[in-house]
Amino acid sequence: MRPNLFIASVSFAAIIALTFNSYTIYVSQNKLSPDLNRQGRVVTVYIDAVFDSHNGRLKLQQEVDIKAKAFTDEIEELKKKSIETAASLEKKRLAIGQIEDLEARQKEQAGLVDEVRKLRKFELEVAEKARGYQDQVAKASAVAAASILEEIYQLVERKSKSLGYTQVINSKALDKNGVPIVLYDHDVIDFTSVIIDEVNKSK
Repeated sequence: MRPNLFIASVSFAAIIALTFNSYTIYVSQNKLSPDLNRQGRVVTVYIDAVFDSHNGRLKLQQEVDIKAKAFTDEIEELKKKSIETAASLEKKRLAIGQIEDLEARQKEQAGLVDEVRKLRKFELEVAEKARGYQDQVAKASAVAAASILEEIYQLVERKSKSLGYTQVINSKALDKNGVPIVLYDHDVIDFTSVIIDEVNKSK
């Protein structure tokens, strides 16, 4: 029984990949006409870059990592206890095998079987606790990422409205088949750097 480390299993990058199933951000209800792009009304933004540049992301990630490490340390201690117990039972098993009196040996063996059963139960409990901790860390990571993304979405909407943009497209988004959503964007304004500056302005 060897639970994976939680820090490695929980990364913001994975959460971002799952979160961005919706790849187009509408900032108004205006419908597009063929000349809107030439007027600079349709723009792109690289959301992943904004997220990675967010100053609050590191702080939230550190908080999740601290919790994950505490969980990992606890599980490792429980695993250590399990290994030590197993080693002790093995020594006991070897010693029992040296008992010449059949009745006494059988009695000791019965006691050993009970101890082994308890150890197996303990190992299952540790495994269950490890899964529970992993779920907690994953949920904490998802909540942290969602809070940052919501802030970014709101900022994109406010900034787009103030600049007169009609639609903002996530420039690196992929569809369900892994095909880029934006196949061609000549002369399309990308205001990723503007959003990055804005999102960290008050941080």
